[in-house]
Amino acid sequence: MATISVNEWLDQFIKIQKQRDITFRTVQEKIYIANFIRKKIGNRPMDIIRTLDLFIIIDEVWQQKKQNKAVRTYLFIKQSFHTAWSRGVIENNPAARLERPICKVKRERLELDEFLKILKIAKLCAPEYLYIGMLTALVTGRRPCEVVNITMDDIENDYLNVRTAKSGVIVSMPLDLKLEAIGTSIRDLFVMTRGKKYLVERERRNAKVSSHSLTTWFSKMREAAGIFANDGRLAPSFYEIRSLSALLYNEQGLNINNLLGHRSLGSTKIYTDRRGKGVIKYIVGN
Repeated sequence: MATISVNEWLDQFIKIQKQRDITFRTVQEKIYIANFIRKKIGNRPMDIIRTLDLFIIIDEVWQQKKQNKAVRTYLFIKQSFHTAWSRGVIENNPAARLERPICKVKRERLELDEFLKILKIAKLCAPEYLYIGMLTALVTGRRPCEVVNITMDDIENDYLNVRTAKSGVIVSMPLDLKLEAIGTSIRDLFVMTRGKKYLVERERRNAKVSSHSLTTWFSKMREAAGIFANDGRLAPSFYEIRSLSALLYNEQGLNINNLLGHRSLGSTKIYTDRRGKGVIKYIVGN
């Protein structure tokens, strides 16, 4: 096969990705990384790219202290060059010998006693939607952007159906699913907010709350509760409520892989680590 440039191959690779069963958000992220690589080596022929050339691209991102982006760039390069090799575009795969960047987690996990302390202060000093939002995130294990979109219309046959923002799968949770650690069920949440369109709603009727508002108010209440990080790490964010939920349900014996809506156990392990467009429907409790 005649040699092609990196730009030409990336055009083909992105077309291949668009044909796969992945979310629009994932495709956009791949396009973003592809455009970054184009700026570095786009005009070069694929068959002269060396392992060092690829390492330099990843290392440039790493040196900017963007560890997560460096890992995503590494994964994109590994996948794109492996695909090129498997399709005969190149005879040797220069990405095969790349080592994955080791990403040190800098954010603290959230403990249950810390959550309850923040929740107590939120009930007194923050808009009501933060209190409900925190409970909803813990009981359902949902991300902030998913919490703010939950409505009564998402209930069907005594199950709450929530489409995950990241993978697009639907997580179906029984309304009687109860987090024993705090004695609260999904049904209890809807009882607390009876008559509202959104489970998490502003004082104005049917006024949706933004995920930014949730996370900002959470940070304010966390600081008011005197909860800070140690040893140069970052204090726990609202998103860490999801990790806490996974840990508590895991202790309760629930299938948390289904709860979190993960396609692989590997992703679930990230959430339970203590640190120290086809629709797929996951039914929690099964």
